[in-house]
Amino acid sequence: MKLPPALDKLHKMKFAMPIGVVVALMVNIAIIATVFFAQIGGIGSYVMLIAIVLLTFFFFYVFGIRQLKWMIVFGIVIFLILGAFMTYFFVQTLYGEDPASVWSDDGTFTNGSVAPLVDTSVKSFVFTVDYGGSQAAENVSIQVVVCSRLYSDATVFVPMQNLSDSNTFQGSVQLTDAEVHSYYFQLRNGDWDNLGAETNDTYSYENWGPMTQEKGSVITALLPTGMILNGFCNIGMLFFIVVLLYWWMGKAKEQRKQWDETKEDIESEKETVVWKASDEKKKDSDGKKKEADFSCTSCGADVHDDDDKCPKCGEMFDDDEEDEEPGEQKEADFTCTECGADAYDEDEKCRNCGEPFEDDEDEEKPSEFDIEPADKEAPKEGYSFCPHCGKEIHASHNFCPHCGKPFEISDDD
Repeated sequence: MKLPPALDKLHKMKFAMPIGVVVALMVNIAIIATVFFAQIGGIGSYVMLIAIVLLTFFFFYVFGIRQLKWMIVFGIVIFLILGAFMTYFFVQTLYGEDPASVWSDDGTFTNGSVAPLVDTSVKSFVFTVDYGGSQAAENVSIQVVVCSRLYSDATVFVPMQNLSDSNTFQGSVQLTDAEVHSYYFQLRNGDWDNLGAETNDTYSYENWGPMTQEKGSVITALLPTGMILNGFCNIGMLFFIVVLLYWWMGKAKEQRKQWDETKEDIESEKETVVWKASDEKKKDSDGKKKEADFSCTSCGADVHDDDDKCPKCGEMFDDDEEDEEPGEQKEADFTCTECGADAYDEDEKCRNCGEPFEDDEDEEKPSEFDIEPADKEAPKEGYSFCPHCGKEIHASHNFCPHCGKPFEISDDD
């Protein structure tokens, strides 16, 4: 990861790693406090948790915590501490002074509440809810269900009474346990004495309360579970996945680099072996370098008979169509005007200096009209010879019956 120069210098400062851990921890605590006290829920809460993971990794990298073992060690420390803070903030919201009211989606229940929210001595609580259903208030049966959440799973059902001349229902209960409770309202569309019967009851959302245990005791009781589940499992595992992905990508990059270096070494060794073998071929039995058999026509480098191409420029050599017998050497047809090297009629340029040869265009071949038949007998009487093909033809013909070319018969013939 390439960082700007200003950030890249941070990992070189003194105590960079401890400072990075503290900075990451403080930023994450601020994010968690925002989530709880601003009551951010749904997708927003998940976005904030992902931001915690990515920011933790970013601060680790910037401040020089880049080794796998240190990322894991400091990550465990940070997320266990974050789990403790999440537990503390959660309990603070439970014991808040302004709890949210309870309602149902269809409007049957609204403004459901409990008072007081916290009572650790008398433990007497009053539940209130407004009814907004289609039936008359005096004809419905409503109860509040109180559940224990911290130390047991006990459940208390509290019947509610309709207050006169209103749609408000109220019920009271005396609790005896020291607990953290939750409650919700239920509209019973049936007989309360036959709870096993199939009914179409209406329920409200569930809310925290009432609290009959001291806040400090609740924090102490929830702290171990909150540190492990909220901090380590929920956020920490996602962070460790990111760390392992970073480590794997680094290893893959190193392996790729090693493979490339090995490939270059192998190719270099192959070239060395080829050149050594070529040099050995060009040495005689005494180990001395053989003299060149001829020169490359393209670059003039020394070439031996067993070379298929020029060792300097790579020019391919054409094999002679007819192999000459060993010991016999073809005589040169002429010599190069530039360097004096032997040359042959089929050469287009000098084999030694590369000078191209020009064809002698001034030489003209004798015309067929100039060819005179040699040692020919005189033609028969009334006949003559064709000046083109030399065949004997009758003197009266204007065209040769053999070659088809026209001609004129002279008076002498």
